[in-house]
Amino acid sequence: MTTTTAPVGALLRRWRERRRRSQLDVALAAELSTRHLSCVETGRAHPSRDMIRRLCDELDVPLRERNPIYLAAGFAPVHRERPLDDLGRRGRLWRRC
Repeated sequence: MTTTTAPVGALLRRWRERRRRSQLDVALAAELSTRHLSCVETGRAHPSRDMIRRLCDELDVPLRERNPIYLAAGFAPVHRERPLDDLGRRGRLWRRC
């Protein structure tokens, strides 16, 4: 997991700009006002956990990249991270043939 010191609003704005979407477009799709999204992005409003999820869903933020956004907002990470060499080992015993 990457650590960041950027505020939650700045992280969300970066993802919105990366996806080349306007505040109006994202706000309407995530069912919040453009003014509220603007306040979140500038740090004048603090987003709820549900609002972060809705915005991340709308912006197609990869699950791995959502944890730093939750952390920046003061919430615990939602998505577990495991190293790549651990993929596929969950609950299975590996046997040599």
